[in-house]
Amino acid sequence: RQDRSYFSKDDAKKDLLVNYPGRTEEQSLYLGLRDLTGEILGRSYPRESGEPVRVERCLVDEGWKDSVAYQFCRESPYAAILLPSKGWGTKKVGRPMNEWPRREGEQVGHNYRLGPVSTGKGRHVLFDTNWWKSHVADRLSGELGGGGDLKLFGDHANTHRMFADHLGAEFATRKSVDGRVVDFWEPRSNRDNDWFDCVVGCGVAAAVQGLQWNATGTVVNAPAPPKPLKLSEIQARKRAEAARR
Repeated sequence: RQDRSYFSKDDAKKDLLVNYPGRTEEQSLYLGLRDLTGEILGRSYPRESGEPVRVERCLVDEGWKDSVAYQFCRESPYAAILLPSKGWGTKKVGRPMNEWPRREGEQVGHNYRLGPVSTGKGRHVLFDTNWWKSHVADRLSGELGGGGDLKLFGDHANTHRMFADHLGAEFATRKSVDGRVVDFWEPRSNRDNDWFDCVVGCGVAAAVQGLQWNATGTVVNAPAPPKPLKLSEIQARKRAEAARR
């Protein structure tokens, strides 16, 4: 916490190393994840109806100190709802993620993959950064009442000024190649975009939990996604297939 409503990373007076003195970067990151998840995941949140809800899925960005992210997700008291995640972005219009071949034991959703990491660290979520940023931007700019719009609480704009600046810290360049239209997102100069990344991650997490949108962006009911196969189940299937041969 910076004890002020607006700040940037460059002028932040407190950071993880200040908050956890005498620790290494890896140790302070682990402790920061511990305390932050305890605060966010350890409580309930009231809906407009007053019904309490809890966070059902939380993604942890593995882009920096990935070994710490995987270790924390394994050891946390909230391990059941934590998953490391990584955004996949490209500057070229190539084969969309939805058309990638499916690997065994992998859960495939709209522009995301949940499956084992090739290094053997465990499971993680890989998602198409460009597509999901466009999806979130459309939700923010859509008309209210459509069922898939994203709005901020209250009626005091200044409450959300820093958050809104993060949401507007990137811009998209649209390209069309071979009949496909793709947005490529880039950061604006001297702008923090971390909370935009966080909102994008929340959208991916909701999709992993089974939330779906139709072609107009309206939320539609969806069954819970199938659970990924355990390693033992995959090995049993392979043995059965070998026996049939």
